[in-house]
Parts: sequence; structure tokens; C-alpha cells
Amino acid sequence: MAAARTGRRRSGAPLPADTPTLLVRENEIIRTTLVNRGHEVHPMHLHGHHALVLSRNGLPATGSPWWTDTLDIRPGEVFEVAFVADNPESG
Repeated sequence: MAAARTGRRRSGAPLPADTPTLLVRENEIIRTTLVNRGHEVHPMHLHGHHALVLSRNGLPATGSPWWTDTLDIRPGEVFEVAFVADNPESG
């Protein structure tokens, strides 16, 4: 199993010790939700992975597949994404 590390805050301060770590198996397909509970737009990304956006604020993504490595998430926005845990060096 690999741990998808959560990194640091934009200010450079470490995240609290109780911040959940996403444990994954190599090559596992992961579906997760990204939520901005802050008060500013926040760029969120998965270190070393590209994600497929499945939905934004509960509405399914439409049109061409939306692959990204970073999402600028506005306060209150919710994105559901999926990715393949195929980069063990990214944690």
C-alpha cells in the first residue's frame, strides 16, 4: 500500500497531524471527493497523478473527458474525481 500524502498548506505550514491520509494499492482505481471548506479559491492536486473529473457540485461532467492535474476550487465547491494509483514515487 502507498500513502497519498496531503502535503502543506499554501502558507507553507504543515497540515494538522489528524489530516486523513488516503491509503491506496498500486494500480488501484481511486474515486475521491475534493471539497474547499475555506474562504479563498484553492488549487488542489494529487501529487504525481492526473485525475478525471467525474462531477462538479453534484452535476456530472459532460462532453470530452476532463483530465487535470490541478483544480482551482472555489469556496464551497465540491469535485468528485477518479485516478489510477500508478505512481508509487509520488507520495
